[in-house]
Amino acid sequence: MKQPEFMILIDNQAYTKLRHFIELSNHDEISFLGLIDEIKDGDQIQALLVSDIYLLDQTVTPIETTLANKAVADLMIELASTSIDVSRLKCWIHSHADMKVFWSVTDDDCCSTLANGSYSVSIVTNSRGDILSRIDVYQPCHMTLDKVATRIHYPLSSEISELYTTEFQSKVKRSKPLPRSKDRNKAALTLDDQNELEQALDQGYINIYEYQELAGFSVFDDVCGGA
Repeated sequence: MKQPEFMILIDNQAYTKLRHFIELSNHDEISFLGLIDEIKDGDQIQALLVSDIYLLDQTVTPIETTLANKAVADLMIELASTSIDVSRLKCWIHSHADMKVFWSVTDDDCCSTLANGSYSVSIVTNSRGDILSRIDVYQPCHMTLDKVATRIHYPLSSEISELYTTEFQSKVKRSKPLPRSKDRNKAALTLDDQNELEQALDQGYINIYEYQELAGFSVFDDVCGGA
């Protein structure tokens, strides 16, 4: 069985916050820290979700962003005071303003300093919305998984999911594709296919011209004396 693609997910509300702060930063770089939730199937991690991001006190320029050490410590104290597991603070996000997304030497050094005994997620983005993500694993040795697939996560409650599913099933009708003969202008129709084709015409799924093309003959042949 093919394994599902491992990916990094960003919660849609966290992503909205991220994009707004980047827009406000104008042509300067800016950085954030984020919480990571592990999405598992049994004991196996299927994806890593950036569930929230935090903007900290920092100094920025068009080519650099530096977090204040005290701001990081204050955030950890704040999280602990609200019963949020500080060990989930494993994500570092920064922008490259108007530049392309890539890992600079400074970025690589920063990813190394994030070593926490397990792993960290790093994301670089820019004003255009390009995203490049990596995972650094620190035990038993430092290894980097680069260019990890990244998607925006739009969670649905079970109630909303059921509502949308019911609407989809009531409005979307599936029909089997009709087999085609070697003559691309004619369809190799069985009796059942012919009946399905006529039903599709009656119900408005296809028009008379599409019917003629799929059936391989003109409905006007008898009237006009065609063969």
